[in-house]
Amino acid sequence: MTKEDDIFVKNLLRAFWGYGIAGFCVFIFEIIAGKTLGPQTYGKYVLVSSIGLFLYLFTTLGVNAAMVKYGAGADNEARKKIISSGYFISFCASLFFALIFFVFSKKISGLLSVPQHLFLASILLGILFGFYVMATDSLRTLYRIKNLAFFRASYGILILTLLFLFFNFVSQTSYLTAVFSICISYFIIIIAITIKIKKYLALKPDKFWIKQLLVYGSYAAIAGLMLTFLATQSQLFINWFSSSKEVGIYAAYYFSSINITVFLYNIFIVVFFPTVSRLEQKQVALRKIGKIVPFLFLVWLPLLFLVQITALKFYGPQYPINIPLMLAFEVSAILICIYGLYSWFFYSLSVSWVKKITLLTVFVFPTNILLNLFLVPRFSLWGGISSTFLTYCLSLFLLFFISKKERKKLADLDHSSLIKNC
Repeated sequence: MTKEDDIFVKNLLRAFWGYGIAGFCVFIFEIIAGKTLGPQTYGKYVLVSSIGLFLYLFTTLGVNAAMVKYGAGADNEARKKIISSGYFISFCASLFFALIFFVFSKKISGLLSVPQHLFLASILLGILFGFYVMATDSLRTLYRIKNLAFFRASYGILILTLLFLFFNFVSQTSYLTAVFSICISYFIIIIAITIKIKKYLALKPDKFWIKQLLVYGSYAAIAGLMLTFLATQSQLFINWFSSSKEVGIYAAYYFSSINITVFLYNIFIVVFFPTVSRLEQKQVALRKIGKIVPFLFLVWLPLLFLVQITALKFYGPQYPINIPLMLAFEVSAILICIYGLYSWFFYSLSVSWVKKITLLTVFVFPTNILLNLFLVPRFSLWGGISSTFLTYCLSLFLLFFISKKERKKLADLDHSSLIKNC
């Protein structure tokens, strides 16, 4: 094992325990919320989360990914300029878009077929989530995975503690109980991380880095639709054509399969992206991704089946178990994971590759909308997950097609290095 491999594994283990604690807490949080609130009210909470996840992209403009990309191999002085500039962009974007969303909240909520108060809650959640992502990605920029693991674990413990307090000491509970538990937790972690990295924050942002972060980030934000919002988009269409109760049932299936898989994948990406961004011989990383793909189908798929059926039983009888539907969610989860692994690898290569992934997203995202419009009114839950499955099948096909030359070039480099070493 090389020194780089040793550092990678050590940081991966650190991320695993921190994210593992958080994941366990989120798992309990979602099941308690779903069981206590019931499908209809739980569905409202899920809608707030889904809309907030989309709105957060406007608060970061993708600069969080740009910070990690450029900061991973930079010195401390450059990192200070990068992080300060990133925070400045995020603060200005949050202020501007929060005002826009608030002023036009009535019209936007009407277009989304959700109550105005639900959309306003989404704005709050989206802004706080945006700052939370900026704060945690600042730690990734500094390659402080140990600190990141601690704060991630703290977030999980906080949301579970706050949910418990609200359910036990507040007489009336609603979807806002879960939303406020998350928002307060975000706020506490944002403050704590900001204090931790205060020496890397300057009041005067750097003009050069503002430009660099915005160029990379603008493409990354659009491409990020595929990695964040697209998989949850079907929930909005199910609410539109059916009811919040159906959204709640769909969310239970989504959380117990796709969400858990993406959560574990994120643990890997937390360490993988800054590490591969620093590598000169990136073909090593590409080869390792190729070894992960068979593992996902041969090992993780049967394990996920057991995890999902257990989770659905915990949700209770209000959430019926449908084995074929479970399998559809599980296979979709693996496709999302594979797409994400290869996308983050190509993000690490250059801005031109971020542009290519962005163009792919521009084509595929509307395709997903059309699939949902056609399938959800006819097949409800099946229509939603089928749209996700077909979209990621198409995305992977296009990604492999546009990356054929690049993968061949890296494979040739890998082969040449092996011959040289021999």
